[in-house]
Amino acid sequence: LMGPIMHSCVGIGLLRSYEQAHGPVATKERFAAKDLIWRGIVAELAGVMICVLCGVVTAAIYLAFDRQYSGIHNFSVTEDWPNIEMSGRGEPWGLLVGFFVALVSAIGVAAATVDASGGIATLIGVGISASLLPPAVNCGMLWVLALWSISEETPVAQVEPRVLFELGGCSLALSLVN
Repeated sequence: LMGPIMHSCVGIGLLRSYEQAHGPVATKERFAAKDLIWRGIVAELAGVMICVLCGVVTAAIYLAFDRQYSGIHNFSVTEDWPNIEMSGRGEPWGLLVGFFVALVSAIGVAAATVDASGGIATLIGVGISASLLPPAVNCGMLWVLALWSISEETPVAQVEPRVLFELGGCSLALSLVN
């Protein structure tokens, strides 16, 4: 998920520097910079959707085997999910915290783009992925739990499906804000 962000940042930088030097005249360089920005945005959104899909698949696998293996260990998806971490990523106040995380991450991306060695870019990429991936995967897991809860007509861990959908939506918003 770091590559598309870097592409968009480089495209924005190229566009701004070209417009400062030549004005807002439509040229092939200007269109190329805009194309780079949009390709980065589309690739980023595709990456986030892949993360949501990973959450969907993970939750579906856990739910498929939940009843069969729940007696073997002390864990049950329907009773133990959503846990505190899953619920915390879906709270609206988390968006405010996510905004400040995104702000600090943006400073890191700016530092990474000017670093010639490339070492810090890798470190910043890992940090940003750690803030982007879990909320997106959590979104998919919560939405599957909500759909399963509707199909079974029993709330998961006494949480209504509407609440699970809202937690998933806030979790996805957190990923996009980051």
